[in-house]
Amino acid sequence: MKRIIAVALMVLALSGTAFCQKEIKWYTLQEALKLSASNPKKIFIDVYTDWCGWCKRMDATTFKDPMVIDYMNKYFYAVKFNAEKIDTITYKGKLYTIKPDSKVNDLAIYFLNSKMSYPTTVYLNENADLIQPIPGYRDANEMGMFLTYLGADIARWVSWENYQPIYKIIKDAPPAN
Repeated sequence: MKRIIAVALMVLALSGTAFCQKEIKWYTLQEALKLSASNPKKIFIDVYTDWCGWCKRMDATTFKDPMVIDYMNKYFYAVKFNAEKIDTITYKGKLYTIKPDSKVNDLAIYFLNSKMSYPTTVYLNENADLIQPIPGYRDANEMGMFLTYLGADIARWVSWENYQPIYKIIKDAPPAN
């Protein structure tokens, strides 16, 4: 009986590790800024709201995709930023607060260039300077394109228009032997 229990416990322990799913490591903006200052990396910001259906869909699908998880954790410090919940936050020495009339944080307004659309993904460089906001729901394939293009600095030498067909070929290519 002791052997059966020991074997059952061993199987449970092994199956538990086999079913552990990798996840995106999410940070607060302050944590990401601090980490990037000591270990430079770009910052990815998912600007969302609690009521946004497409935001929830992106959480349930895109951000659960293994490719997206790998790219995100490799190239970025990932941040979840609820535009309507964060009361005060300091960014680049300036204090940002919720605007009473819009009930949205000023920093979200800044990051989204006053075009309030959820979800919007925002990309900051290693110096925490705004690269670009990209509005709208993105599936795993589209998100992978953005993450590699901006994260791996491909944008420095290839235009977005030229990169898209390259990404599709690389992504759909069979594995090398």
